[in-house]
This record gives sequence, C-alpha cells and structure tokens, in this order.
Amino acid sequence: MKVFATTKLVGAACALLLTPVSQTVVWAQDARPAPPPLTAQDVEPVCMSGAFRNVPQVTESRRGQAFRIVVAARDVKNLEVNGFSVVDCKVADLATAVRRGGWRDEICELASAGNEAVQNQLERVYGVRPSILCGSAELVAGAWERGRSSKPE
Repeated sequence: MKVFATTKLVGAACALLLTPVSQTVVWAQDARPAPPPLTAQDVEPVCMSGAFRNVPQVTESRRGQAFRIVVAARDVKNLEVNGFSVVDCKVADLATAVRRGGWRDEICELASAGNEAVQNQLERVYGVRPSILCGSAELVAGAWERGRSSKPE
C-alpha cells in the first residue's frame, strides 16, 4: 500500500510541475498578433523566372538554364532576393489557369516527396524550398490535391 501511495504522490507532483509550463506556452502563443488578411492584390498571379543552380544535384547541361514559376504577388520581393525576376506570364507559358494548375501540381508534388534531405537538395536546385513555392502556387491556382493532376495532356 505504501508503494501505491508514493506512486500517487510522485504522479501528482509531476502533474503540478507540468501545469505551469503548458500555461506559459499557451500564453506565449496567444500574445502573437494575427497576420493581416490577404487582399485580392496579394494573391494576383505573377510569373517569375529563375535559373537552375550550379550544384551537384543539377546536371551540367541544365545549370544556369531558366525555369518559370507562378507565385502570388505577395511573395515577389522575397523571391527577387533569391535571384528570381518577374516575366510576362504569356512568355512564361503560364497565362492560363490550366498551366498555373500544372505548375502547382508539379511543385507541390515535389514539396510532398521525400524526407528532409530530399527537400534540402531541391532547395539547392531551385534556390528556395519547394514548400514555399507550393504554398504560393496554391494561393494563385487553388489548393493542391494529391493524385489529381491538372497538367495539360
């Protein structure tokens, strides 16, 4: 019986020790201001061009070659810092909703594939994590659904 009573005391003490920590974490989360709501201008599609990086994950023949992406307007400045430049969507062949959906499907599939090491390699190739590009493409082309492709045949 004494062992049981001791176990109850230890269990109660652990519960008391854990309680203040969890309250502190909740309080810290509540203190953050909510992000401002997105506007129509924030999610306007903007086409950009980047270049495949000079890294071992890219074949020598593709290094420096341009690739095109479509992102939400709110993400343009961050991508320009990473070497991307704005291009005309007609030139980039991303002017139609179907083409934008195809890009979204492609980059979101890459973002969902593999482990952290794979994602790090893809970041070296594109210059930005695929999950960032996927999130921006979803703002422009709608939510990605695994297994459903909107790529033109």
